Amino acid sequence: PREVVEWVFKHLSDGVAHRGAGVFPGISSASGAGKLTLRRTERAPLMLQHDGHSRTVVGVMRTGDLVQLLVLDPAHDAKELHRILSEKNGRKWQCAVKRGTHTFAKAAYQILVVDD
Repeated sequence: PREVVEWVFKHLSDGVAHRGAGVFPGISSASGAGKLTLRRTERAPLMLQHDGHSRTVVGVMRTGDLVQLLVLDPAHDAKELHRILSEKNGRKWQCAVKRGTHTFAKAAYQILVVDD
C-alpha cells in the first residue's frame, strides 16, 4: 500500500511544470501550525481500483514523511460531499477526501493513468 501511495505522489508531483507555477500561498494548515503552499499539477486525476471498487485520486499532500491522497469515492453521498466541500472555513473536507496509507489495505490495486 505505501508503494502505491508513493507512486501516486511522485506521478502527480512530477506533473508540476514549474515550481512557481500554480502556487497559491497563504492557506492555513489544518493544525494552524503554518501555511500550506498548493501547486497545481498538469496531470489528470488517477483511478485506483480494487475488488470492483474504484476511487478517483485528485491530489496529494505531504507533511514530512506522511503522504496522503485526496480521493473522491463514489461510495460517498454526492450531496453530502458537495455540502462539505462548499463550506468556507470548514475542515470537514479533510475527513471526506484525505486518505493515508492505512486506508489502502488491499493486496493489489489497478491504476488507470491517462497521459497526454
